[in-house]
Amino acid sequence: MSTLLKFIIIPTKDVCDEEKVVDILVRNIERALSRSGFYFEINRSVNALQLKAPPEALNILRNMFGISHVIYEKNSHPEKVEGPGGLPIGSMGRALSLFSGGFDSPVASWMMLRSGVQLDFIHFNLVGGGQVYWASRVLKFLVETWCHGYEPKLHLVDLRPIVAKLVLHVKESLRQVVLRRVMYKVAEKIALKEGVKALVTGESLGQVSSQTLVNIGVAEKGVDVVIMRPLLGLDKVEIMEKARIIGTYKLSEQVKECCILARGPVATRASMEKVIAEERKIPEELLDEAVEKHGVYRIHEIEPHEFLPKDTMTLDFIPEGALVVDTRPLEDYKAWHFPGAIHISELDVDDLEEGTVVVFYCESGEVSRVLAEELRRAGVRAYSFRGGVEQLRRYATRVLRMSS
Repeated sequence: MSTLLKFIIIPTKDVCDEEKVVDILVRNIERALSRSGFYFEINRSVNALQLKAPPEALNILRNMFGISHVIYEKNSHPEKVEGPGGLPIGSMGRALSLFSGGFDSPVASWMMLRSGVQLDFIHFNLVGGGQVYWASRVLKFLVETWCHGYEPKLHLVDLRPIVAKLVLHVKESLRQVVLRRVMYKVAEKIALKEGVKALVTGESLGQVSSQTLVNIGVAEKGVDVVIMRPLLGLDKVEIMEKARIIGTYKLSEQVKECCILARGPVATRASMEKVIAEERKIPEELLDEAVEKHGVYRIHEIEPHEFLPKDTMTLDFIPEGALVVDTRPLEDYKAWHFPGAIHISELDVDDLEEGTVVVFYCESGEVSRVLAEELRRAGVRAYSFRGGVEQLRRYATRVLRMSS
């Protein structure tokens, strides 16, 4: 057992009832440290909490909301560590956060968590492919770093049938607003089933053409739950700086925007009447079906690779932890290969650990696809890198640039 250090935790108590804040903070600390397997002792004091825990617990304590400072004694020399401040998660109620995984939604979620709101999350699968995989990576990091003291859930909703209807039937300039209304309605249905009376979004006024004051008003018309927009007055630079502070920037940078809905001009002052007319082209039963069939996951238990697409053989990215296999001649492999890739002559299928993701690549993508199909039949989650080695080189350059 690690040596126990003495921590004095100073809660933030300037917004609501002091006793309630301390009660919730104690409960959150107990849950967070118990889940992490730490032995600890906790006692109340007049103006703070006294805690004995291993030094490894400091990072969890520092990131918890409702803590303005942590003072810990190491070799009898107390040190003061700044906390994020805010209120204990849960002290201000519950909400459902619309989470895409880009720069905005993680920051918006963090700001509401910091304000004491206990969040569950909803992600809309719009285009399939790797969208859910990338979003789940960002979400898992956010939750494991900042959501202490409870078990947040992910509601995963497949909106691809609705997106298809939008692209085929809805006027292009109004698709973004109609889709936003659909998202609000679906999220509201799920929120009310969960006993939640508020939604959280990452919208920022004027950041994109669909997020004007008029369009935001049109989009939320008819939704009865409260919609909170903590980023409304921030610009993109401010949002990205907060993403760096909370640690989500690098992961969000890899999330691709879904731009299939509108490639031309988007209405910035959408007419309510015209939007309603276009929205009627989306059958209401599609929304009910999306709610009925949606999946619910405990975020602490999910693994992002579980959300890799099962209905396609090709990927245009390399999942984290995947085994990358170069199928070209050995001399080509020696001349250049993707960092960490092995040559196919080194691959032993019988030695693959259960759950291993394998990505093949070749010169054109044709040979690698055949090999991926063969491994799929053997029960291995295998893919071919789309576009062959030329596209892989470009991808490798982009990944290296983002990681530097």
